[in-house]
Amino acid sequence: MKSAHEHLRQAGEEMQKRSQLYGCQGGERSMAKTVAIFEAITGIKLTEEQGNKFMISLKLARSENRAYNGDNYVDGCAYFALAGEEAFNADMRKKSRKAAQAPTTKVSDNANSCANEPYD
Repeated sequence: MKSAHEHLRQAGEEMQKRSQLYGCQGGERSMAKTVAIFEAITGIKLTEEQGNKFMISLKLARSENRAYNGDNYVDGCAYFALAGEEAFNADMRKKSRKAAQAPTTKVSDNANSCANEPYD
């Protein structure tokens, strides 16, 4: 029997192997280029997160076509992890841009000068 943990472990190992195969030190990340090529061909713009979800859909469809093929589930785990990574990073970029655009308020030098003094 192959446990859920074994599928996840194997997905991590496969991601490491592909990173080495394609010479990517921080991990193989080709989805940005993939969705750019897809857009050039179809005119449809996808985010990297959506590209990974597309690949999850492919793996789900393949898992329905025949008997168990572990590759569909292992790759599905990896694509879901990559989609989660991109969703998190996109959210952080969005929050960073929002914080950079937030108006700043200047507090006057004497705004709190009486904060601890008794009220007359």
